[in-house]
Amino acid sequence: MRSIIAFQGSPRSNGNTAKLIEKTLSGARDAGAETDLIQISSLKMTGCKGCYSCKKKASLGKCVLQDDMTPLYQKIEKADAVIFGSPVYMCAMTPELKMVIDRLFPYLTFDLGSLLKKNKKTALIFTQNQENAALFESHINMTAFMINTIGFAKPDILLSVNTIGYNERDLNDFTGNGSATMHEKKLKYKAESWDRDLDAAYALGRKIAI
Repeated sequence: MRSIIAFQGSPRSNGNTAKLIEKTLSGARDAGAETDLIQISSLKMTGCKGCYSCKKKASLGKCVLQDDMTPLYQKIEKADAVIFGSPVYMCAMTPELKMVIDRLFPYLTFDLGSLLKKNKKTALIFTQNQENAALFESHINMTAFMINTIGFAKPDILLSVNTIGYNERDLNDFTGNGSATMHEKKLKYKAESWDRDLDAAYALGRKIAI
């Protein structure tokens, strides 16, 4: 049985990103895979300290930091595929997901080789508040490049745009004369596209489980 691990980088455990990841894992399970969901915001961990201990002979490939990330290295190494998901916050992935990706630095050798099993499948799932799919394309592509450089296979990318990330009950508290109009456009877009995005996530899960 194939094994798939997913890192959920949104601080919202039931937000748009989380729902897309769960749909992806559902597709993977229906294709016969075993899945494991990691809610990053629930972990007690720190970012990479840049100490380069993981590049030295005595501790090659091992992070010297001991926290909730430590047991996840073994899960990553055993997994047949790894999913990384995040909403776009301030033009980039969330700090939660960035922290995990930075902690994958031990898999890179000093000369930028990789200690990971070759061509381990991976996928990136991003959601964004903005409708323009090209707006953060450079960041998403750079993230894919970074994942590939670490040693994963070139990732599949799923992007869901124009998402509603705020609590709709708070709408009247927001500033800006166009808030209501913007919200109506988002509702219309969601009615037309959200089910399609969920279907794409399910198909992605089945694909990486094969």
